[in-house]
Amino acid sequence: MLWDESKKVVINTDEVPHSGRILLSKFNVFNNIPQPVFIFNTNKALIFNNKAAEDYAYSFFVFCSNSKEANNYFSAQLSPSDFIFRFKKQVFKCVMSYAEDDEYYVVVLNDITGIYFENKKKRDKIFFYEQVLNNVPVDLVIFDEQHRYVFVNRFAIKNDEVRKWIIGKNDFEYVKERGMAIEIAERRRAYFEKCVRDNATYEIEDETVGTGNNRRTTMRRFSPILNEEGKLLFILGFGIDITDRKNIELELQYSEKEYKALFYNNTAGVFKASTAGQILTNNTAFDSILENNESKHIQNLKDILSPKSTAAIALMLKGYKKVVNYEEDIILKSGRQKTVLVNLVVVDSKQEDQYLLGTVLDITDQKLTRVELERSEERYRFIFESSLDIIISVGNDGAIYFHSESFSKTLGFTKQEITYMPLKSYLTSQSNEKFQLVFDNVIQGRSATGIELEFVDSKGNIIVMEGNISPSKLSKDIDGVQAFFRDITQRRKQEITLKKSLEEKEILLKEVHHRVKNNLTVIYSLLELDAMKSDDEELKKIFASSQSRIRSMAMVHENLYQTNVFSQLNMVEYTQKLFNEISAIYINENQPVDFRLDSESIFVDIDQAISVGLILNELLVNFYKYVYPVKSNPRLILSYAVDFVTNEKGARVSYVQFNYSDNGPGVKPGVVAGTGIGMLLLQLLSKQLKAQMKTSSDEGYHISLRWEGGIEES
Repeated sequence: MLWDESKKVVINTDEVPHSGRILLSKFNVFNNIPQPVFIFNTNKALIFNNKAAEDYAYSFFVFCSNSKEANNYFSAQLSPSDFIFRFKKQVFKCVMSYAEDDEYYVVVLNDITGIYFENKKKRDKIFFYEQVLNNVPVDLVIFDEQHRYVFVNRFAIKNDEVRKWIIGKNDFEYVKERGMAIEIAERRRAYFEKCVRDNATYEIEDETVGTGNNRRTTMRRFSPILNEEGKLLFILGFGIDITDRKNIELELQYSEKEYKALFYNNTAGVFKASTAGQILTNNTAFDSILENNESKHIQNLKDILSPKSTAAIALMLKGYKKVVNYEEDIILKSGRQKTVLVNLVVVDSKQEDQYLLGTVLDITDQKLTRVELERSEERYRFIFESSLDIIISVGNDGAIYFHSESFSKTLGFTKQEITYMPLKSYLTSQSNEKFQLVFDNVIQGRSATGIELEFVDSKGNIIVMEGNISPSKLSKDIDGVQAFFRDITQRRKQEITLKKSLEEKEILLKEVHHRVKNNLTVIYSLLELDAMKSDDEELKKIFASSQSRIRSMAMVHENLYQTNVFSQLNMVEYTQKLFNEISAIYINENQPVDFRLDSESIFVDIDQAISVGLILNELLVNFYKYVYPVKSNPRLILSYAVDFVTNEKGARVSYVQFNYSDNGPGVKPGVVAGTGIGMLLLQLLSKQLKAQMKTSSDEGYHISLRWEGGIEES
């Protein structure tokens, strides 16, 4: 066959003059090669192609004329060389050799379509798994058997430099570098070793204390990941901050390291062998691939092929097969192992005996890459399917392209029934409208968090899920979103039950405090009746003091049932009310009191509130007994304050400071005011509070109390 440049067609050599046919006859041997073969002269003119190349002749000629890549190889200095040629859906590895004596180029096309697209498919899968891991909003790490970090996502360690540094390190090196307590590494190592030893998943709650006594709790999970043979691949570690989850809120964020694409640069060898397998002749590429030299010369195909391959050749020689195309793992005489792609065809020649013509393509790197891709795919698949959350990938057409097995199990469908179906098919009508609004925003690049949707399972039950939705490329050609959900159906039911229970308890507590207040009021009234029956003024004073104290306790319970907080009392509000109650008894319009309460809201528990209320009652009553009658401008100042102190164990402890100050005559040293019962009661109540009490009489009477308040630092 010959290429006619003027007509842009391939013509039969019978139309070529006799002298030209003689020139071309030496290329006839290539007609027996199953691969397309082209012969170019030094001017890049196509002077011959074999029968297998007829379908590609025009496209390949145009490619070689216009392709910059091909033009670079038309040089004797670069021969032999190879490059890629694509024809429709086929991909060829083009191997070029230069014949220096005859000054022409020989180009052999080897069909690598299957390998090319198989590896592309695997790379697309890896790309997808990388996208998934980069969006998983949990701490995610991979350890080897020695507890060294193999992978850490960005949610676990946000600093890129630290994340790169930690690969190959262990927890002890990490905590030392970060200035953390070594106990953290020891605790994690213990659970890791238990996971490896028992070949089982373990979870721990890891609590840490940050600045300002800020406590965070992380759920850590170590899971052994095994291959199909049951051998340990790696340990997968999840870390989820469950501090906010306890308050029904979960924050998530994911990253994984980049993988480089692998490219293959292999040359092909051509050889001729007898039907008995003896190699008759071969090109230099064959020698290069098989390390063929004079000292270690390969003389027969049996030296490099397995019995299975030689059996396949025997079937071909019997006429059952025309062409053999297979991969072969061979061990060279040097001891090196290679994987080659072998193509063989039986040639029936009239001039000589039947023989074998074949090519050998070194695909060792391709096979290693394919194995690595399979391992990577297996690793990502295990991570994907082992995720704690439900993962759904939705394309821009609204269809489900990928999802974790947990999603189909939750809804009661098979994986095949859900894949490529519209997500709206599994949502309630209300949630479908909600998802569509969120989807339109996310597809534009804006992530959404805390999205709650209602799904319908195979039995018609409503499944409530909550999670985050982020924009993501599902492959190099498909845009979409990545959704991470968690089934909160049971949690929602528990919340409803808990809310109902809390409402019932609130009503009960209000009733309890209301009844205690009423009972104290009854006692107050009984004392008042007894006082009215008596003519003894001293006894009436005793009754009045008791009534005042009972009233102060009743007000504590009254304030509690009037609010929604039943265990703590706002002391500032309570103090103001108690002052107003006692003032209404003693004060007159002509002599007001300069009263100041210098405090913000301070809450103490009910036990302390009753003791403080009684102390306040005694001080206020004494003020109106001993200061108010003798001062023309009576002044009273009360204040509360809270401060925090670090104790011996390193914990932060709160202390309440109460100060009383008036401008009365004070108390002389060794003299007890009034009957002394009030002062004795102050001392007893101070001991009950375990408070430090200080008093002074410098220009009035001053008293300060300081006790441990049990208040949490905000």
